[in-house]
Amino acid sequence: MNYLNPADLASGPSGRPVHLSYTIANTECRVVATTPSESRELWDQYLQGAQRAYRRFGVEGALELDAIRDGRTTSLFLVAIDHLGSGRVVAGARAQGPYRSASESHAVAEWQDHPGQEDVRTMIEERIPHGVVEVKGAWVSEDAVEKSELFHFLARSPIMSLTILNARFTVGTAGSDYHWREWGSSGGVIATEIPPAPYPSEKYQAKVIWWDRETYPYLASSFHAVSALHEIAELLGGVRILPERHASGQAS
Repeated sequence: MNYLNPADLASGPSGRPVHLSYTIANTECRVVATTPSESRELWDQYLQGAQRAYRRFGVEGALELDAIRDGRTTSLFLVAIDHLGSGRVVAGARAQGPYRSASESHAVAEWQDHPGQEDVRTMIEERIPHGVVEVKGAWVSEDAVEKSELFHFLARSPIMSLTILNARFTVGTAGSDYHWREWGSSGGVIATEIPPAPYPSEKYQAKVIWWDRETYPYLASSFHAVSALHEIAELLGGVRILPERHASGQAS
């Protein structure tokens, strides 16, 4: 099965930057998938929006803006641009990886001094040979016109990230019932064997969530599965994206 070569994000045949994009299902919002080095203006808008959104909930420190601002730890970021209204960036998420070691993962750091950290590390290490990326910093603008659809876009951002970065797995963490439900609806599976950790503050109980490229189409809701199918087909220009099924209906 062929997937996107991550090098295609850097430049096309002419050597000029390539900005991958697709339309969010059921909206007029367009997503641009690119890198901080190739799209500095969009990256700055992503960071500004993330800062505003996280500040509303009192967890701005979780972004670690000083550490990520130069973009070197971000392999990919996705921003939604509102073409119905302002034409500005109204939502976004970023991805790290594929990882070479579990020590690169922010999830491991989030369990620092809490039960389960070594289990988080082991889970990531076991999957690294197959490709592991991590999604962080997801946000939606408070005054966005199509807010519910933008939250659906974020729920599928782990799927888009593993597809673009050619990894089998995406790992993420979330600390609220709403986010657990939303991530689960896109095929994410909570690692129930890992005890929750109080991150980014004592108000939240973070859990580890995994998406597997070979299983998410069968675990996601029909809405997310179909939406992801169309979005990825548009993104990759018709490259085949779903794993084969055996006669039993299971993924190969």
